[in-house]
Amino acid sequence: MKRIAVPQPDNGKRITVLKKELGGIEKYRPDLRLDTGMAQDLALLLDRSREELKQKEEEQKTKFGLELERLLQAHQFRLEGNYPKLRAAFYSFTVDIPANKVTIFFGPDMEKLAMTKAIPEEVVATVVKNHEMITRRPLDEPVFLLTLRRAYQMYIAQSRNQKRMGDDAPLPEIHTLYAVLIQKDKFRKNPIKGNFSEYTRPMFSYDLSRLKTRKIDQAELQLITATRADTRSSLDFLWIPPADMSLSGETLSRMKFVG
Repeated sequence: MKRIAVPQPDNGKRITVLKKELGGIEKYRPDLRLDTGMAQDLALLLDRSREELKQKEEEQKTKFGLELERLLQAHQFRLEGNYPKLRAAFYSFTVDIPANKVTIFFGPDMEKLAMTKAIPEEVVATVVKNHEMITRRPLDEPVFLLTLRRAYQMYIAQSRNQKRMGDDAPLPEIHTLYAVLIQKDKFRKNPIKGNFSEYTRPMFSYDLSRLKTRKIDQAELQLITATRADTRSSLDFLWIPPADMSLSGETLSRMKFVG
């Protein structure tokens, strides 16, 4: 209780102190033997401390949002939404100030990218790092489509359900096969984690979104929208961002090459 009475200019640290002290007092309060006057004083202290905690958290939310917006703007990202759900470009954030954490997703709560502390600088650094990894890669469309068709052919050949060319295939499984096909020789010679070239689901989704052509050797790539049944598990579909880099993309679950 003594720590509650000590002023703390830093909002974040004050919130931590209040939460910890209030939790401790509430835990042991039933076991305390207090006279009427002391019980009333304790009740008053708890009420004041809860109100202060609520006020500090609101102040911290406002401060966090303003600073996050300022830092994102410096990287040409526009922050939108309301606490605890925020968004910028094709990233969304679930902010939990009391728990001091922010969960960052690719898409509208679709693909979890990272979790950081509720520190604007840390959140923006994580977003920028992931954004560069996802978007700043060259895309040779003919090579991409050729490799994608090879992955599709591998799936058809390995299928136990007697699949044929032209039948649809689960997009996440094609992603896995594609990721294997693009590995460099060092991985094939020594398939250890350190030799594996990362090709994440968001990377695959982004590459699909920026395709300008979908034909290779007279075969046309067709992407199939996910049904409600397909979206029961996040592993069964991919979220594909739109050209304007917003969150109004589409969910796809299957694909095929026709022709």
